Amino acid sequence: MWKLFISGILLMPVTLFCQSKQLGIGDKLPPINVKVLKNGKLEVKPISVYYEKGGMILSFWATWCSSCIHSIKKINGQIKSSSSTVNILPITYEDASTVDRFVKVNPILKTLDLEYSVEDNALMGKLIEFKKLPHEVWVDRNGIIKAITGTEAVSSQSLALLSKGEDINVVMKTDNLKYRFGDTLPSTNGFLARSILTGYQGSLPNWIGSSMPLLYKGAKASFFCGNNQPVLSLYYAGFNDGSGVPVDTSRIILEVKDKYKLFPQLFSDDQDMDLLKDYMYCYELRSPFPMEAKELGKMIIDDLNRFFPYKGEVRKAYSKCLVLKLIDSKRLKAVAPSDAPLQAKFKKGQLIVAKNITADLLVKYLDDMLYPLRVVNGVDCLNSFDIEFGEVVPTERSLWVANINKSLEKNGLLLIEEDVLVDKLYITDK
Repeated sequence: MWKLFISGILLMPVTLFCQSKQLGIGDKLPPINVKVLKNGKLEVKPISVYYEKGGMILSFWATWCSSCIHSIKKINGQIKSSSSTVNILPITYEDASTVDRFVKVNPILKTLDLEYSVEDNALMGKLIEFKKLPHEVWVDRNGIIKAITGTEAVSSQSLALLSKGEDINVVMKTDNLKYRFGDTLPSTNGFLARSILTGYQGSLPNWIGSSMPLLYKGAKASFFCGNNQPVLSLYYAGFNDGSGVPVDTSRIILEVKDKYKLFPQLFSDDQDMDLLKDYMYCYELRSPFPMEAKELGKMIIDDLNRFFPYKGEVRKAYSKCLVLKLIDSKRLKAVAPSDAPLQAKFKKGQLIVAKNITADLLVKYLDDMLYPLRVVNGVDCLNSFDIEFGEVVPTERSLWVANINKSLEKNGLLLIEEDVLVDKLYITDK
């Protein structure tokens, strides 16, 4: 609505800086005179002549505002159809010659036999403050402001009530008068998405991750945050669906000239924070609605691509992985549909018993546990199943795999090393 063209004119919202004393609903207009233009002739009249017989719609407008022009046409048509004694007085800060030339050529206004208040320096944005056009001020026959609305509130019924001096039940227009261009966008009525990127902030704890739990069926998140993180860590978290796991370079292909700027701690011996903080960032992404893991991850990467001089994307490539395979379906205790609630028991941070777990969730857990080894799903099973693990002694990862495989094999599953086509994170210079 706010970027329409008519007669080559661009519509934009107006911002005016105003006096401290403002008029609002219930206040009376002061006894001021207005400069009025009609058919090329300019004269001065008391503003009261426009409202004393049955009320007035004071319609703030400008020649560059196409919505205002359509509003004037609509209000004038509603006045005629209601047979009320209400007047419309379009009022603008623009000079008489500008308005006169415009009215004569505009296909809408030249058909309307109206008077226009011009060169206003008292009401528009001074005594009556606003933030965007169109802006309609309803004044009764006593000069009292009864309502301030947008054009959509004007109807033949509401105009009839105004002309009779009765109460008007319309939706009021509420401009955010404190907002200035360049201010942080307010979100009091909710938002579709919001992201913030800043430089290093030493007062904040180093943190990266989302509000999404690791083992939860249908897990969703609406929030991701990475504080004081290198660029590569932020991209990698997006690649891992918002999870703040350590960067595994075997899952990344970097096609950039300067790797240092992506992750100085990884590609140099620098550990002095005074040197590193120029390449550390605080990033936050929020959504008003929860998103699935893949959706959140893609949104993070797409957002980072807009901020940084890199292009991050997920592509397929061959890599050596541990593939979870079904070796004996008889031993797999498939007990319930995939949407059955998961019940998990942990000991010292390790999964000991899982009831109603799916293959996808099991792989997600094993991939996190066995990092940096990569675990992928090779089980074509839609049902949930039960599984028990013996306690894994925290020694070498290779021994963890052997220990885990003992438990998996009892349940008809096994981790087998293979070269498979998997997702990899590619980051290239733009």
